[in-house]
Amino acid sequence: VLKPGGLLAANFPDEENFILANSIRQPDGSLLVTSDPYGLRNGIRFVAAKNAKDIDAMLAPQFRTVAVGHQDDDYYGIRVSGFFVVARRC
Repeated sequence: VLKPGGLLAANFPDEENFILANSIRQPDGSLLVTSDPYGLRNGIRFVAAKNAKDIDAMLAPQFRTVAVGHQDDDYYGIRVSGFFVVARRC
């Protein structure tokens, strides 16, 4: 349990991340993984962020975003992209 004032460090995939390729959008906006190249996450649902504003909306009202960074890398044909987040518990 994170007490008020505590810091959360997390990462969130964006919709370009390899794990979400060929995913199926669900009625609630989440994405159902269907093509995990490692076969580990098929059938898992992810919530992906499009930008820092999406991160703020996902975390509010329990957290206030302190900093957001974005990664978009190609590891030998595997695209790893998403957001690194630090947020303070309200």
